[in-house]
Amino acid sequence: MSASPIQPEQSRVPRPEAERLRAGIAGLVDATIRPPAVGVDRAALLEAVAQPREARLRRPTLSLGAVVAIFRRDSWTCRYCGVRTIAPPVLRFLSEIYPKEFPYHPNWKSGEIHDSWLVLSTSVDHVVPGARGGEWTSPENLVAACWACNSAKADLLLEEIGWRLLSEEDVRSDWDGLTSSADELWRRAGSPEIFTTWRRVLKVAGLAGTPAGVLG
Repeated sequence: MSASPIQPEQSRVPRPEAERLRAGIAGLVDATIRPPAVGVDRAALLEAVAQPREARLRRPTLSLGAVVAIFRRDSWTCRYCGVRTIAPPVLRFLSEIYPKEFPYHPNWKSGEIHDSWLVLSTSVDHVVPGARGGEWTSPENLVAACWACNSAKADLLLEEIGWRLLSEEDVRSDWDGLTSSADELWRRAGSPEIFTTWRRVLKVAGLAGTPAGVLG
């Protein structure tokens, strides 16, 4: 089962949060570019559109093992749009094998990197962003997401953009993000010294086409 992040019929209806921000920014722009008007409280206008942020501590780092566990739980499927994603090392090894047909760019420069990186690469996302008070490392707040949805959602809450979260049952399948092919692709790419940690984690989990624990 899959669903688009923003349903077509919803996208034509102005959302309360979007309308609130639009009105607030319009008022702020007017107060900024025109001579101060009597009764205009610019501080209040700024407060109305200020982005809420929790006091930030150093962002905890997730281990790659924890990230892969989330991907496995979600069957390497985006919990926002339902697309079946592909593990980053698989895409990278394909780029090594077919550099012209499947290009890679270290800065993900549009037009110089294959579109699959931008729309299908698996990433982990915080349902409630840490910057908005969400738990940084709790599995209940972490989901697999395609890079496109992850980038579009940014630090917004689902209700602010009209998205819904697909359940684990919605996305459950035998899809493995093509990780079972990762080790063979790595060999065919000439065994490059890239994605070493990824390969180790996938192998320990038995996901790289090599028996668990065999690091080769």
